[in-house]
Amino acid sequence: MDWLQKALDKSKQNEKTSFQFQTSSDLKKSFQPTTTSNTVGKDTVDFHTKQITPPNQFDERLLLANQRDRNSVAAYNFLSAKIIQLLKRQDDYSLAITSPTSGVGNTLTAANLAISISRALHETVVLIELNLRAPSFYRLFGLNSNEQGLCDHLTNNQSLNDLFINIRGTEITLLPAGTAIDDVNILGSKKIRQLVRTLSSSFHNHIIVYDLPSLLDSEDSLAFLPNIDASLLVLEEGVSTPTQVTQCTDILKNHGFLGTILNKAVDIN
Repeated sequence: MDWLQKALDKSKQNEKTSFQFQTSSDLKKSFQPTTTSNTVGKDTVDFHTKQITPPNQFDERLLLANQRDRNSVAAYNFLSAKIIQLLKRQDDYSLAITSPTSGVGNTLTAANLAISISRALHETVVLIELNLRAPSFYRLFGLNSNEQGLCDHLTNNQSLNDLFINIRGTEITLLPAGTAIDDVNILGSKKIRQLVRTLSSSFHNHIIVYDLPSLLDSEDSLAFLPNIDASLLVLEEGVSTPTQVTQCTDILKNHGFLGTILNKAVDIN
């Protein structure tokens, strides 16, 4: 895996700061939420979103479902602490998580990171599903497959107030994709830009995590990147190639690139 280490070394050279650690109490001081009302765009997002108990089981890989997997919990806690430190230093609040190609686990990573960050800060983290052509949040979070979401807002003008979900007992606020739409231009649209402004205003000083489609499979993510403060790249050992890593890091270095996450890494010790 020498090629991967070289690619990761190159990506580290593009990072703005090095990773450091703080305690949970220190991290919480970094982000103090305010509940200002939104004045941008047609909709205002009610911060007190609808609370639900999912009708189906969580995906077993989700941190909400499996607290006994101490290795996974510890790994995400470790990673979220580093990410919070970087975001705090740069005064950033919106984070996009993507991958070179589909199927390497960036959606699960985005969900678990959002959960871990919310626990570290003891406050709401907003998680937005932007894979509008192949939604999967409903499976991860045990929602009904016909749950409405962002696509319904974009295509049918469904009010955002009806679409945000708080999973009961957590500090995660979800905006699932809802009814899938096949439009490669939608993430670069004026309506999406307005949505981002609305979210930034309504969830002022709260971290917003965007689960993006893969970078190299379509143009969707490329069109959305100018809207965010920071980005992370998810790789899978044995799947992501050196060319893909180089292509993606070259793109993300202009969009607050924080670093890479390697899934399914083999421990050689």
